[in-house]
Amino acid sequence: MNDLVSAIIPTYNRPQFVTEAIESVLDQTYPNIELIVVNDGSTDDTEEKLQPYMDKITTYIKQENGGISSAVNAGLRAAKGKYITRLDDDDLFVPEKVEKQVRFFEENPDVGLVASGCFITDSVGRTISVKDAPDFSEYGPFITLLLQYPIFQLTVMVRRECHDKVGFYRDVLGEDFDMFLRISRYFRFGVVDQPLGKYRRHQGNVTRDISENEKFQEDMKGFIRDILGDIPLTEIFPAIDGISDAYRKSCAYAARGALYLSRKVFDRADADFQNALNLCPTNSLSTLWLGISARSQGDFQSAENYINRIQESDSLYPIAQNTRDLITAIQKSRDDDSDLLKREISKERRKLFKVTFDGISGKSADEKLSSRESASTGLRFSRYAVMLMSSLKRPIMAAEKWPE
Repeated sequence: MNDLVSAIIPTYNRPQFVTEAIESVLDQTYPNIELIVVNDGSTDDTEEKLQPYMDKITTYIKQENGGISSAVNAGLRAAKGKYITRLDDDDLFVPEKVEKQVRFFEENPDVGLVASGCFITDSVGRTISVKDAPDFSEYGPFITLLLQYPIFQLTVMVRRECHDKVGFYRDVLGEDFDMFLRISRYFRFGVVDQPLGKYRRHQGNVTRDISENEKFQEDMKGFIRDILGDIPLTEIFPAIDGISDAYRKSCAYAARGALYLSRKVFDRADADFQNALNLCPTNSLSTLWLGISARSQGDFQSAENYINRIQESDSLYPIAQNTRDLITAIQKSRDDDSDLLKREISKERRKLFKVTFDGISGKSADEKLSSRESASTGLRFSRYAVMLMSSLKRPIMAAEKWPE
């Protein structure tokens, strides 16, 4: 186990952090690492801080400021390793990170990308929390990334073949997400189920509130359109390839619509939901998704109209009832309550996506949601909505949130 690993550190105006990042690479237990540092036109004393490390840095690149993608791509062009890992200048690797991921690759030759969990720290390195390793087992990496984006970039290592296949980073905000999506089309993902990095939260952290950044949202919509629009439905959901079953095909359209909806590409989402409904008018999943989409776009009347079409005899009725009650509560709630209610709707959406996804393989909603399980769930959420409408609160545990 001695194949060369290329560790790329792009840096710009973070002299207070970059030397710690370098130290975390130099402290790796794995012996064969080339360290590539790309100074992306820093205007402060970054280069002065780097001087004591120049004899340990394999390749040092100084360029005019071109942004994070430009800097990482410069590092990729210089990289000679069989495996490549990237570390932003304010984050850290734990000492065993490279060794454990190289071992994983050697034991799993069909895997192209491996990720892990990580520690979340404050600006001085004190641990705030631990982020679990991503779980790709249920939907696979491509769909999981679209639904949740569960990967922290510093935890990733890839085989060189991944970049040979998909190319360099594109100049978008969220360039790592875009890259991982492109890689997931062609390569299997693996996981080392322990924290192997330290992600630092601090005042200047770019990704801290990235989900609220308008440019990020627009870039996200753009490459979701490009990627999902470019992939045949049978490649996203191979289970429908060659079949004539209208229900299963309609579930596939609805599931792709849900992926568009999760990133607010509403026109594509609604088109897929309508295609699903046209293909199989008896599949109430499509109707319920149209209602959820209308709510996400602020059209509460249309949302209610769609959701009210779900009959009490339908196995999806509890989810529809929960969603309707929560939408009513959102309209009547204060802003702080509204955020909590949206989180509850996100839970219903995850539940509905699971039913939709299972339908692609031929499992009906009746098989997925037993009446007892659904009824008890519906009762719980309906009561909660009533409580919030009455200004009575209870705490809600944080959950992975679908974008609203």
